[in-house]
Amino acid sequence: MSLRPSLEKCDIMKKIQKFITTKKHWQILAKQWEMYTEPGRPGKEDIKNYDRLIKITLGNKKKAKVVVLGATPEIRDLLYKYYLLNNIQVVCVDMMPEMYQAMNELVTIKITNEKFIHSDWLKMKFPKNSIDLFIGDLVIGNLPNKEIRGQFLENIRCALKKDGCFIPRHWWATPKTKLENVKLHLFNYTERVIKEDLTIKQAASYLRCDLLAGSWHRNKENITSTVFYAPDIKKLSKYFTKKYLSDRDKIAKAIFQYALKIFTGKRWCYFDKVGEIKQLNEFFVIKKTLFSHYSIFTKNSPILLLKPKK
Repeated sequence: MSLRPSLEKCDIMKKIQKFITTKKHWQILAKQWEMYTEPGRPGKEDIKNYDRLIKITLGNKKKAKVVVLGATPEIRDLLYKYYLLNNIQVVCVDMMPEMYQAMNELVTIKITNEKFIHSDWLKMKFPKNSIDLFIGDLVIGNLPNKEIRGQFLENIRCALKKDGCFIPRHWWATPKTKLENVKLHLFNYTERVIKEDLTIKQAASYLRCDLLAGSWHRNKENITSTVFYAPDIKKLSKYFTKKYLSDRDKIAKAIFQYALKIFTGKRWCYFDKVGEIKQLNEFFVIKKTLFSHYSIFTKNSPILLLKPKK
């Protein structure tokens, strides 16, 4: 997937200036998932936190019914252990069968009894008090406004058993997520690549998520999208067209070009920490909040253990 020499004229530069639909985003992601690393995908620290909360929820419970919102392969790999030990029943719910099929290729060992339901999350029809665990990675932000998110959370709350739980990784805005100097931020990651602390692929993925987080502060509509950084990205693209590039510049350019490949222009809906907690508390009791600490993004995207309010 090489880029043409002039970034100003390429399709990618046009892409970062336009919002796209959620469906289009997931169609792209189904084809590109392996191009991403943590924190857009769950990292090792995230998986450990998921595991801690799943153990609390399932314990020694046998034949528990677990619903995966989406088809995240890292979560399904983690659940395989509970399938072996607890004989859990796993159902994946996604509005796009092609996403589920694409993620099947990345699952290490597929759970034998896993089922797939082709459905919008707002239209899931599970009987009341029938599910032991709902789990999903960065799922709530897909829903476009507070009202629709409320419908989604109520749907999950009603379907959960009295002792059931909802375990999402979720993000909220804080002053620390504000990011103005994109060039400086990129070169900070460049130093980490030079020190072999990160790969170019990781640095690009970290940069993407940091821009998504920072973009919340660039509008008043509780939306995040890399589209809000289009002017900054244009300036950077111009910088990298200069005739002489230092070795440091060359690594930064490689990170930048890789990041451009994984920008999609999707809109996510999030609120500040107070607003997010307030809405969650309408439907759930927050029992545990676990953070990973390997990036700015993860320090503001906890994995939560939520108990339904009945």
